Amino acid sequence: MIYVVVALSAEARPLAAHLQLERVDALLPLRIHRRSDMALTVSGVGKQAAAQAVDDLAQAVPSDGPSVWLNVGVAGHRQLDLGTAVLARRVTDAETGAVFALSTPPDLHVEIGEVRTVSHVETEFASDALYEMEAAAFCERAGQLTSIELMQVLKIVSDNRRTGTVAVSAHQVQGLIEKSLPKIDLLISKLHRRARGLAD
Repeated sequence: MIYVVVALSAEARPLAAHLQLERVDALLPLRIHRRSDMALTVSGVGKQAAAQAVDDLAQAVPSDGPSVWLNVGVAGHRQLDLGTAVLARRVTDAETGAVFALSTPPDLHVEIGEVRTVSHVETEFASDALYEMEAAAFCERAGQLTSIELMQVLKIVSDNRRTGTVAVSAHQVQGLIEKSLPKIDLLISKLHRRARGLAD
């Protein structure tokens, strides 16, 4: 089973449409879309929401084999161009100092970098990392459910020092995710192959 966790409905809409996932109304109030081999949930913003979403998704849609966990969403960076997709090699919780080292698949043709999870919207961008609000909690919870090889964080740059965060709308977020769908497809394909290899 492939599990996808996003924070925003604007991130979920293009993914659910592209991946042919259907809303599961029977699981309301959980916001889950699924097909036979994949499930996606909208967590809401922040670490607590992300952690709860991982727990809820795993319980609502059990897996009978190796599970893939993927966190997709937008993030800020001090200088990268908007729309740049970055796969996390490391996720750091800025509040607790916890660090999660990830095993990134090769040949994805995306940037590889660090993601820092913060409690408030970042505007200073003091380090050369992507700043967002969910990935560390996602990694902590998903890491209890799968192996490090099957857990990934992919962030798309939505704002930087030049643009600021005020101009980031739901429409823009949806467009950024749509433009990154080919890269997301490739990442899911590679993770699916990894999972099959571990199951054999």
